[in-house]
Amino acid sequence: MDYLVRVSPQLLEAMTLAAIEAYCYGDGAEDPSGAANAEVSKETLGHIWGYRKVQRDRTIFFLDRMSLSISATRGPESVFDLNNRAARLKNDVVNFLSPELSLLGDFHTHPHPKKSEIVVKKDELYRFSPDDFNSFVSDDLIWESSQDNPVMLVITVCERQKASGDVLGYPHWNIATYPIGQFRFWISAVVGYVAPGKGPTRRRRKHTLNKAAKVQLSIDNYIQTLEGERVEID
Repeated sequence: MDYLVRVSPQLLEAMTLAAIEAYCYGDGAEDPSGAANAEVSKETLGHIWGYRKVQRDRTIFFLDRMSLSISATRGPESVFDLNNRAARLKNDVVNFLSPELSLLGDFHTHPHPKKSEIVVKKDELYRFSPDDFNSFVSDDLIWESSQDNPVMLVITVCERQKASGDVLGYPHWNIATYPIGQFRFWISAVVGYVAPGKGPTRRRRKHTLNKAAKVQLSIDNYIQTLEGERVEID
């Protein structure tokens, strides 16, 4: 195991709240015509701060807190018009408030309001997309601030037909899944690193790919949904 990614309970709660709000209410914008918006669910994105420690033959990340990118534009299938000036500003503020923390990466969501839990599982829709990876390797800020070793998380959300009683689980080393009421969440983790490459710099940004055995994700929380327990939505 090359990397251990630990998510604090506070960070897990904050990311879950961001993901469920964007899933249920999108960006809050109303159609000027008053017509119902069929694409309410939106992706959302935030940056993550924490600690990193190299221990023997593996690197341990402790991801502790996050901040949503409220100046980015949210869409049903992507977050675009990212404002890295805002991310740099917030990172400077964190350096004043919590100088012991480093900007280690980001997270974004994959909402699937029209997909069942069975389909999400079968098609493994909790995986990172090619666009996710392209955005990850091109984000200079998180690579520079993490000393070329950033983390990317994706949270996938869908609504279940039945709020059955189950607990947190790990379908793969770098993937965790947990229920809250009638909703199912998955978190996937990927780690970036540099490797020898061609060209003037001879250094190439790479990552551990989907379902990587090199990354172990650990969620420091115990989550359980009781039979029939649901979350209220207006």
